This record gives sequence, C-alpha cells and structure tokens, in this order.
Amino acid sequence: MKPFARLILALAAACLSGPAFAQDAAPTDWPALTRTDLQAAAALIRDNHPAMVPEVGDAAFTARFAASLTKAEARLPQVRDADGMAATLRGFASGLGDDHIAWAPKSGLPVKSWPGFMVVKRGADLVVTVTEAGGPPEGARLVACDGTPAETLLRQRTADRVPDPDIAAQLTVNSIWVVLDDGNPFIARPRQCRFEAEGQPLDVALNWRPVTAEDFPRIRAGRRLTGHAGYGVRAVGDARWIAFESFDDSVAPVVEAVRAKQAELRAAPLVVIDLRGNGGGNSRFGDQVAAILLGEDPVKAISSSGGGDCPTVWRASPDNRKSLTAYAARMPDAADYWNAEGAEMDAALAAGRPLTASLDGCTVATGRVQLPPPPHPLFPGKLVVLTDAACFSSCTLVVDHLLRLGAIQVGAATNAPTRYMEVRSVDLPSGLGSFSTLQKAALSAPPLFGPFDPAVPFPGDITDTAALEAWVPVAAAGL
Repeated sequence: MKPFARLILALAAACLSGPAFAQDAAPTDWPALTRTDLQAAAALIRDNHPAMVPEVGDAAFTARFAASLTKAEARLPQVRDADGMAATLRGFASGLGDDHIAWAPKSGLPVKSWPGFMVVKRGADLVVTVTEAGGPPEGARLVACDGTPAETLLRQRTADRVPDPDIAAQLTVNSIWVVLDDGNPFIARPRQCRFEAEGQPLDVALNWRPVTAEDFPRIRAGRRLTGHAGYGVRAVGDARWIAFESFDDSVAPVVEAVRAKQAELRAAPLVVIDLRGNGGGNSRFGDQVAAILLGEDPVKAISSSGGGDCPTVWRASPDNRKSLTAYAARMPDAADYWNAEGAEMDAALAAGRPLTASLDGCTVATGRVQLPPPPHPLFPGKLVVLTDAACFSSCTLVVDHLLRLGAIQVGAATNAPTRYMEVRSVDLPSGLGSFSTLQKAALSAPPLFGPFDPAVPFPGDITDTAALEAWVPVAAAGL
C-alpha cells in the first residue's frame, strides 16, 4: 500500500509551491460545482469504505460522515470561488476523522496572504520562526489573538484541515495556518495578537498582505515542522544510527546495508532508528531491520494483536475490485496474493455481500493487548526510535512493533492511523481535485495505531540533526 502519508503536510508543501486554480477559466457557478464534487466524494466513501457497512459496527464513523456531510452542504450557498470550494471539500474530508482521507487540489492552492511572520507548534507552544521588521521577534511565543488563547486559536484556524485535534501531530503539521491565510471564507483571520518575547508581553497588530514570490522561500524556510532523517547507516560516536525518511520501495538498499553491518550493529551499545520525516510506505522494511538486529524470534513473538478475532476484510465494490487488479499488475512479485484477494472479492460481489468475509460471531478489537517485550539476547544494547509529527501510516506500525520489542521512543509524538487501510484516490467531476477513501479493515487491530508519545520529548528544533546526535545518547542513558 502506498498511503497518503502525512497528507496534510504534503498539501501544505504543494500549497507553497504550485500554481493557483485558474479561477477565471472555471465555471462561475461555484455552489453547483462544489455540490457535484461533494456528492461524488460522499458516494466514494459511502460505496467503498468498510466503515459504512453496518456489520462492521463503526457507529462513530457513520455519525461523523453524516455530520460532516451536513456541515458541508450547509456551506454550499456561501461558496463564491475556488477557495470556498476547497474549504468545503477539505472540511468534509477532515470531518471524517481519518488523516488518510483527504481532498487534494489538482493544482496548488497558494497561501493568499500573511502578516509577514509565521508560527509553528513546537512542543506545547506556538513559536515565531520567520518574521520581518515590525513583527514579533523570532522565537517569541504566541499567547493569544483577539482574546482567544493560542491553543484554542490553533484548533479554530485548522478546523478544516485536522481530522482529530486531540492528536498533537496533526495540529503540529498544520500549525503554519494559524497566521497563513489560504482564502478559507469560513474561518476568520486574527487581527491582534499578544506574544511573549524574552519574558515580556508584546502586542502586535496583524497587517495582512498578499504573499509575493519573494515571500515563498522565507515561508518554506520557516516551516520547520518535521525533520529529515535521510537514509543509511552511520556511526555517531559509539552509537549507530539507521535512518529511514520513508518506507517506500527505494529503501531496500538501506535494509541491505543494515544486513551487511549486522555484527557491528549488534555490538553497539546504542542503536538509533531515525524516522524523522517518515510518512509511511511498507512496514515490512522496518520489520526486516528489527529481525536483522534482534533476531527473527522476537519479531515473530510480537505479531500484532488488538484483542479481537475478526478477519481482515475488504469492502466489496466494483471499484475496489479494480484496485486489486491494479495492485497485481504493479507488484508482480505479490501477484498471487492480490489475485487471491481479488477472487474473494469476486465471490462477495457475486453473492451480494458487502465484505469479503463474514464477521458473524467474531470480536472486533477495542484496544491493544499490552505484553512485555520478548527477550532478544542477540542485541544486548539499547534500541532507540526517534520520531516526529510526520510519522504516520506504516511508520506508526513500525514504531508500534519497535516499542513492543523494547525500544525507547524519543523526539516528538507520532500521528495515528485508524484500522482502515489501502488508500484509493479518484478525480472528482470538476477536475479541480481528487478525494480518497480506504478499502480494507483490520478489525482485530485497535481502532487507532497510536499516537505514540516519546518517553523523552526533544525540547529543541526537531530538524537539527547535529543537536539530536548529541542529545539522544544523553536522553537514552537516563532510561
């Protein structure tokens, strides 16, 4: 599966680099155009997402679907342009409560205006990272705007982007939008903000102005939300670092480098698996590294269990069936597996069943069973996993497995995918955007994988690799 890993962050990056919608070339009846796309997006979820099947028993998801659709429909009369359309569709997606489900523009929807400075979430605070003359100094902490406390303001300004505001990582990657404006007509811009700078209060009137081409490099530079682990195996003093900035197919050489250095890694007193910036891919790469380092037996011993005994099922639909055909063609080494899954779906479709297997008599998991880590005598050292807010999808699965194996998590909290998987995206009728759904449910898994909070949070800039290399051994030594 290639997930929409860290999708909101990717959208933010696209927004800061791509061209705008060609609004003057698009139809002028924006409410009608938006309604058509909204109906298509709702049908995509209704007809293809496993949670919409009553047998699955996910009343919370179906309630969110109904509420989010009602909210989006109520906005339609107020849609006047592409910005209103984007806000309506993006808000519908975020209201479903799953960061894998998203509306994505076909061309970049740029930042429209800003006050000459920006803030990002760092720990519990919103901190200025870019500024100009007359603005708050870099490093100043946002206290409130227009009488609204900073934490509340963050939730208000990102309400159409954050599926679950109780997950800190989702707030972190969207925190740039507190004082960046994307033209959303449904969320008010702040006018007057109070900061704390060097222990002193500072009131700043926000002078909103259009973003220029010269501003974009500064905005990109200020978006220090997540780190860049890079790729490879390296020595840092006595420790060894294994870096995976993603788990896509390109990381196979890193796994082989770990295999080649197995003896060296097993002899190290500290091994750090750096997952900063990792939005997912295929969790098997993480499991392979764990097996090389710790041995096959411990990895087999932590096979995932959420306490349920239900099968993993696909939502049976003609379009989901096409996905299985496409997977078999794209991954010939696993074609037999995908073809077998396809045969099960064919049988379900022929019988008129909404799922590829029956859930009669099974128990859907409600949480995760916590077991002590299995022994791993082949590696007597300390294993540390370094994470940040980008960690999502397969990355969180790998973190879960590493923690079950006794690893120590440091850095920043991860995001949290749901038990639904296999993302599929389709173009909407307007041609201006796409919408995604999920097709498969692991009902013996917990409802959420994560978020995973570090045993020791990093107090500094998570993008500063040199600082982390000095800090991690000290942090790990105390645990």
